[in-house]
Amino acid sequence: MTSIQYNSKLYLYINYITICLFMALRSPTVGSDTLSYRSFFYNSNMTDLPNNFINWILPLNNQRFETGFILLNKLIARFIIKLAKYF
Repeated sequence: MTSIQYNSKLYLYINYITICLFMALRSPTVGSDTLSYRSFFYNSNMTDLPNNFINWILPLNNQRFETGFILLNKLIARFIIKLAKYF
């Protein structure tokens, strides 16, 4: 055993904060498809959920994103829009 011991929770927190900062402060122009995901997120309140059950399991009928991803974006966008009213 080495004489240097480290706190594994401290290591985890430092790495987690670093990764979160990189993700949060990344420019929207980085990546080839980031702009399309960003515009989808901002327009997610206008996106309809599929009516039939098969589209909930398998995206069909020219549906670009899976239903769970659409639902997740709708929930997060509503929370952020309500939170943004306070700032």
